[in-house]
Amino acid sequence: MKFDTIIIGGGLSGLTAGLALQKAGKRVAIVSMGQSTLHFNSGTFDLLGYDAQGATVSHPLEAIAKLDANHPYSKCENVEALADEAKALLAEMGVRTTGDAKANHYRITPMGAVKPAWLTIEDYASLAEADKLPWKKVALVNIIGYLDFPTKFIAAGLRKLGAEVDVKGFTIPELEAARKSPTEMRASNIAKVLGNADMVKRMAAAVNEDSRWQLRRSTSSCRARYRRCHTQPAAEGRGEVRCAIPCHSATIGARRARANIAPQAFHRRRRRAPHWRQGYWRCD
Repeated sequence: MKFDTIIIGGGLSGLTAGLALQKAGKRVAIVSMGQSTLHFNSGTFDLLGYDAQGATVSHPLEAIAKLDANHPYSKCENVEALADEAKALLAEMGVRTTGDAKANHYRITPMGAVKPAWLTIEDYASLAEADKLPWKKVALVNIIGYLDFPTKFIAAGLRKLGAEVDVKGFTIPELEAARKSPTEMRASNIAKVLGNADMVKRMAAAVNEDSRWQLRRSTSSCRARYRRCHTQPAAEGRGEVRCAIPCHSATIGARRARANIAPQAFHRRRRRAPHWRQGYWRCD
């Protein structure tokens, strides 16, 4: 077979060059060995995240204009136009992204750190500012047995930024059958199982069921300890009765407390508590 161009390497650069040449009417062959880094992509594409001194770059195009002549970008005539072309190419291939070459946004890495990014696949979590989260509460949900999603590191990083983080694990029978060993599961195994909308719905149902189970367990625990909520004496008039469970509190009339009449406890809404009745819920 004859080709106009042979490209060595099937990574992002090799595939992009191959597509551009093919569009220009050239016969192209790409030679690649094994899996490229695209198989382990985090969903982010970088343009320029750090300068030569290692400092974070907020505005890539401005920083690129100041690079010395030895930098590879100096060989490009119009980086902004090429960046726009690359984003359009990704969209044409079905990879829809958010981001702009004029200003970086930020991503949470698997180690829980914050890094600058140029483009991020749509629906992936990203930050507009490096030190400010758009959420106050975060749920990290991982498939049981999947070791390549280090939830502890990510949770620690999010907590440093002020988020309240809850880590959960779940599984479904199909994922259990996809294991290649008793303790490990790889992304390729998961992708084969969750490759259709029906499986994604089943996965979502498993996560929601786990949440409902946690709520039932919390409610049952509260009812089992109900008497402990009302063991402290109240002052004259109206007194405050503190529950032995840290997240619970209630206020009752001192007269009812002296009469040893168990009141209805309306507990302040906290994490994992349902939001019924204007932020309070009954436990009786």
